[in-house]
Amino acid sequence: MNIKYSRLKKVLVIDEGKRNFFYTCPAGKLSIGIGRNIEDKPFTSNDIYEITGELFFSSDNAIQYVDKNGLSEKNIDLLFRNDVSESYEYLSSIFGSTYLNQMEQPRVEILVCMMFNLGYGSFLGFKNMIVQILKGNMVKASHEIIDSEYCRNVSTHYRAKRYADSFKKGYWVDYYD
Repeated sequence: MNIKYSRLKKVLVIDEGKRNFFYTCPAGKLSIGIGRNIEDKPFTSNDIYEITGELFFSSDNAIQYVDKNGLSEKNIDLLFRNDVSESYEYLSSIFGSTYLNQMEQPRVEILVCMMFNLGYGSFLGFKNMIVQILKGNMVKASHEIIDSEYCRNVSTHYRAKRYADSFKKGYWVDYYD
């Protein structure tokens, strides 16, 4: 996998925040950890076991447990790593792992961040960006990020502009080194 977890964690903690207890994200969804929207991406049975130590907890019981106890840093990191891995797998299904492995690491990380934030379905809405990436035209692909609802949205505007600028240049801009 052509990504650096420590840098992604730094970026996504800045962009998403990090909380040990449940909160409502700007989209109005119940979330926890580093941007884990549990309404659209509920805890898996493995998550529940890692968080509670219980094999047979239901999702509702796990939510009650976390609501009372919060998440440890270890659990936040576990959820984060799982979410990043899933985002990368989704990207591999779109671009192919060989293509991703040949792409500059910061560009792959930016795509992971976008997938992490948007989810698979919304990411697929970036059809023109995906086509430009597959053509190898990273400058035009970065323009597609700017020319999107994602960039026009008040809560993600600054993030989208940083991602587009970084994607265009092929390295992280601002404070991501």
